Amino acid sequence: MENKQYNSNNITLKDIVQKGIQFNIPIYQRLYVWKELQVNKLLEDLFAAYRKNETHYYLGGVVTYSNGNKQDLIDGQQRFTTLWLICMVLSSMNDSVCKEMKRFCGNKENLRIHFAIRPQISEYLIKMLENEDIDNSEISSISDIKNMTSAIGNIETFCEADEHRDYLAGFSEFIMNCVVLVRTEIPEDTDLNKLFELINGRGQQLSQTDILKSHILDLIREETEKDEDQLIRYGQIWNACADMNDFVEHNIQQEDPSLTWKDRLIFDRESDNEDEGVIAEFGNDFIDKYILLPVKDNYDNQSESLLQIVQKAITDNDSLENIDDNSSNTGQRGGKEIRSIVSFPMLLLYSLRIFLIQNKLCLYGEENTFDINVFNEKKLLKIFSPAVAQMKNDRAARSFLKLLWQVRIVFDKNIVKWVKEEGESEAVLTLRTLRISKDKRTGNIRVHRDSSNGNTITEMTQLQSLLYFSQPRIYEHWICPFLFHSFSENDADDLLKYLQQLDNVLLCLGSNLDMLKRTYNVMIDGLGNYSGNDFSEYFNRLAEQEDGCKFAHYIFYKMEYILWWKNKQTKKFPYWDFYRLSSKNSVEHINPQTPKYNKKQISYLNTFGNLVLVSREVNSSYSNKSFEEKKAQFKAKRDEGHQLDSLKSDVIYSTDVNEWNDKECEQHLCHMKSLAEEYFAATAENYRKISDESNMIRKWVCKEYSENTIQLLAKAFAYSMKDEILCDAGSGYQRLPNENEIYKLPFIQKLFKDKRSVPEIIEGIDAVEYTHPENYYFSLHPSMINYIMRGKYYSDNNGRIVLVKGQRIGNYNYKEVLLWILECHLEKRSYKVTHWGDKVYLYIYFDGLKFTLDQKEEYILLKFWYNYQQCSMCYEIEVVGDNSHKGRRTRLLRANSWEFNESKPIKNLYIDNRPVLHHFRNNDDFEYIAMKCEQDIIEIVNRILKYE
Repeated sequence: MENKQYNSNNITLKDIVQKGIQFNIPIYQRLYVWKELQVNKLLEDLFAAYRKNETHYYLGGVVTYSNGNKQDLIDGQQRFTTLWLICMVLSSMNDSVCKEMKRFCGNKENLRIHFAIRPQISEYLIKMLENEDIDNSEISSISDIKNMTSAIGNIETFCEADEHRDYLAGFSEFIMNCVVLVRTEIPEDTDLNKLFELINGRGQQLSQTDILKSHILDLIREETEKDEDQLIRYGQIWNACADMNDFVEHNIQQEDPSLTWKDRLIFDRESDNEDEGVIAEFGNDFIDKYILLPVKDNYDNQSESLLQIVQKAITDNDSLENIDDNSSNTGQRGGKEIRSIVSFPMLLLYSLRIFLIQNKLCLYGEENTFDINVFNEKKLLKIFSPAVAQMKNDRAARSFLKLLWQVRIVFDKNIVKWVKEEGESEAVLTLRTLRISKDKRTGNIRVHRDSSNGNTITEMTQLQSLLYFSQPRIYEHWICPFLFHSFSENDADDLLKYLQQLDNVLLCLGSNLDMLKRTYNVMIDGLGNYSGNDFSEYFNRLAEQEDGCKFAHYIFYKMEYILWWKNKQTKKFPYWDFYRLSSKNSVEHINPQTPKYNKKQISYLNTFGNLVLVSREVNSSYSNKSFEEKKAQFKAKRDEGHQLDSLKSDVIYSTDVNEWNDKECEQHLCHMKSLAEEYFAATAENYRKISDESNMIRKWVCKEYSENTIQLLAKAFAYSMKDEILCDAGSGYQRLPNENEIYKLPFIQKLFKDKRSVPEIIEGIDAVEYTHPENYYFSLHPSMINYIMRGKYYSDNNGRIVLVKGQRIGNYNYKEVLLWILECHLEKRSYKVTHWGDKVYLYIYFDGLKFTLDQKEEYILLKFWYNYQQCSMCYEIEVVGDNSHKGRRTRLLRANSWEFNESKPIKNLYIDNRPVLHHFRNNDDFEYIAMKCEQDIIEIVNRILKYE
């Protein structure tokens, strides 16, 4: 083969037409398998190149082998077939597209692309090209045809979108003249078997996400001072986020199966329930704990260099260069199939956008804009390049990876996935709630997602289905602001109201801005103060057009959701509760375009009142039948329990009329507009209520958001502070309530009978302690300590917890927080305690004969400190100035089993060779640790006091 002459040259579609090249897909080639993701990605890339006036767009290579008067496509057939389908759709949609494209597609006598020994496929393509009726059985029985039908629907949806339809003529010219294929011609006497071995073994390419991973981990290696254990853990976090076709908790479990859930999880206080305890989700603190877990010596997944990643890289199935090797990209576990609606590169770009906004980084040229300038998976590394450089300067790679984890957590929690349970016939878009529970009897932790028991169709899943099916699936831009908002909103009902308004703002205002800019604006400025009229005016303007098959599919999907939403209130059609919004790509005329028996067409033929959106198969089955025939066919299918064609169809066919003419079309249109106006008014008002400042405080209290409650209580305790305290208090609310507002809250009133008189409320506490009452209150509430650890508070030189403005002032030591609590508990027992740095000093005095708690001139110091790495409280005794009485204190201690630490110049002792007071499983519950240590300290003190 080495001596053969392989001719490679660039070729455009126009060249193919001029040279009269015909292509054949040989029988040994696999079926057409491209899915919507690959089809939409190719369309978006082509259109982006066209809009940028690029002179060439290199699509990749094709390998051909002469076979009579045709050229066998032996490599690149998926790409070329999709390109032909795009041209076929474009050439059939508009007479203004270039004539060369129609010639490229061919005709029934001379089709440009032929399928050897698969005549049904060629016949199907000819019928599509000639706009002939198609038997539904053809679509369902042959997988190639089924996949092509789906691809055609995606292409039509793309071309009919508002942002594309006006450019189809120029877009067609671009495809014919500027899309370049690298064609390699194989000599006729080539051994094809050896050639196939060469093609199939040509090597697997390193994905852009693998390369980006190596760059991020290299930065983390520097930030962690080459701590290999942490580097491995950060790599596991990345891997868990990268597998989009399962839930993240399963992914992180697989990264290190030697760890138990008790090892990984942060525990909250247990509930009173006898069977289960309450366990924290995979929140912000999870990653902090996880990366500190030691890696076992026999762990074989060592941190990877770029070279190592390259050596074992797997094919990036989302890459256009490798897209012919497409796999199903579906996670399968225990009979369940899971598939994400977005790819990992898209999740990375969402995370990057949020990272830029949170850190106010302007890196992409536009002044005062904290956002990327293009959203394109294919250019992932180029887009990330300025951000990676900034991470290196700011030592912020770990921060980005933690953010990526947070994004993935809220993604799995709030964004639908395709899920097919074992025994179910098909996958559905659904949400699965995370459940984490502890069995009190066995101590076992269970982490799982809700099964599909019962009806999983909700307003949230229907709304996300509307957005998913109606928008270009290559981007799913709506997800980014929704995830961003999910960081500050944990209530499912309010999230739904936010997403309803987000949908309205992004898609029902007629903005000329591209979607990247629109979504950035709502993340920066919020959703604005729009009324229902602002949206219904735009919607009605769209609905009143006479666009026929050119109607934007979004308006049909939106109407389906509105109808389903309204029916949830009226229950007029109970069976609608089980209707799912699904992929549809064909506009059906209720009163047909070409009526039977030469009837005259109605004047409302191409209006919204005469149109519904259905699948291509359904549209084909109705063909040009009369309204009476369609109505009978529809009701028969419905009564037999089949999935409804659409809810709009059911509204129309449920009427009592036997003919569908102009009057009925107009009435139906008015009815749809009225429902839309009602929906827009309701959703705009719902959003106003959840975002109105006067309702925000009540919302916090009712939902018992722990962080907000902490801030309110802290403010109540900080009497001396008169200034307003700014905080990050959730979407649309940027201040704490003032003092009068706080004291009107019921749960505050329960704590204070009088806002200036506190001591009598908590029995047994002297009034003097309320100089800084927050000290005591915080010591009794570990959740507040968690809040302190996030930098909202710091300790002054006297050890008091002081409320501060802003996110962080100065440095603070996590270990000190625990010691403050311990100090507070010991002082309540009348021990003389001081707190300095990361140690607590307890004074035990000596009267010359024995130890006492009464203050004397001579004393010993019992010192305590917390070892975070070992999760243990350490202690020792320091004998201060043991010169008088000839070292009697030291002798007395040694006589009672205390030993010197000879390695230190100062006389420090510990008992029974045990320098550790107590070990703890984790560093989470400071209140629990303090109480356990307090008991041990009391025992030690009592033992010393008995010495004589």
